[in-house]
Amino acid sequence: MIQKALSIELNAVFEAVCATIQLPPSLHDEATAHYTAIAERISAPQSGLRFARPHIFPFGSMALRTETRPIGREEFDLDQICLLHPGIGVSDDPRRLFDAVLNHLGEYEDIRKRMSPDPPAIVLEYANQFRLEIVPARPQGDSGEGAALLIADYANNEWVETHPKGLVTWFDDRSIVALGESTRGIAASIEPPPEASSPAERSALARAVQMMKRRRDRYYLGNPRRPSSVVFTVLAGEEYRGEPTCFAALRQILASIQSRLGSGAGYLKVSSPVQPHDDLTEQWQHEDHQRFSGFIEQFCRELIAIEACPNLEATADLLGHMFGQDVATRAFSRYASDLKSKRQTGQLGYSTRAPAVIVPAAAAITRPVPDHTFFGGA
Repeated sequence: MIQKALSIELNAVFEAVCATIQLPPSLHDEATAHYTAIAERISAPQSGLRFARPHIFPFGSMALRTETRPIGREEFDLDQICLLHPGIGVSDDPRRLFDAVLNHLGEYEDIRKRMSPDPPAIVLEYANQFRLEIVPARPQGDSGEGAALLIADYANNEWVETHPKGLVTWFDDRSIVALGESTRGIAASIEPPPEASSPAERSALARAVQMMKRRRDRYYLGNPRRPSSVVFTVLAGEEYRGEPTCFAALRQILASIQSRLGSGAGYLKVSSPVQPHDDLTEQWQHEDHQRFSGFIEQFCRELIAIEACPNLEATADLLGHMFGQDVATRAFSRYASDLKSKRQTGQLGYSTRAPAVIVPAAAAITRPVPDHTFFGGA
């Protein structure tokens, strides 16, 4: 009974961390408004791209509900595909198709002042809020809705295959192992991103991915060879077993990854679940595998340590080491507010930990688990 109470409390703390690092509802609504306005301009009757039957939809972290605030800046990275069907006035050449979208958006002054090309994306900067990354694409052959797409490799003027909708569908299916229902979007000429949601409304799998991405950002801080978010998304989806809470899902996923690393002598191959020929770790060098193995080992030890923390102050101290002091402070402030609300409504249950929440103090009550890497530090 005591262990169950501790697990519930730990999960509540981790939920608060997720709420702190994800896109706030106010920014979600504003991003959606800009996203829709841009999509409507691309699709407008007067648009030079209208004959290409543009189809706009979100992909990446916003579609997966795993968006995470980057370390060192306020802006979230939010992605959308601009799917164009080559035809009248629209070239089948990768560079020309990319430039056609770039030039069209540049006709609008309010967009042009925010815009910069960063192939395969066109980036729009909204200071202290978010970055909208628009990726022009074309269908692969006569493929139907939801099939693989081609995006531009601008440097080599070649098409590169990708399958963003397939990944979202696969991730949703993995997420509902425990939920029993899907949260997939509705296909349309302009598809809205998923509605703003609290961590409690997201799947345990999505929340676990958020935690993994944030811990990666701390561990690999300043390292340009950090693993991509899609690697964590795929690994988490493959190893998720239907755990109903964020903390339990994260613990299970990390333990399973650690087991895979052990059986592979520290080496890990991760392939896209919707494009098996796409090896997501193909470019990893020996040092990359070693560092990733050290990261997973470190993360597993931290979860063991956090379960053994004697009180919430010690938990906050370790969370600050794992996810950032600012995140830990805001998360515990949110947790304290929720705790107060539950106490006032008589929903507060029994716990052996200190009921009063204190924001992390300067003096550590427990020593953080030191980062272990093969290069002397994270």
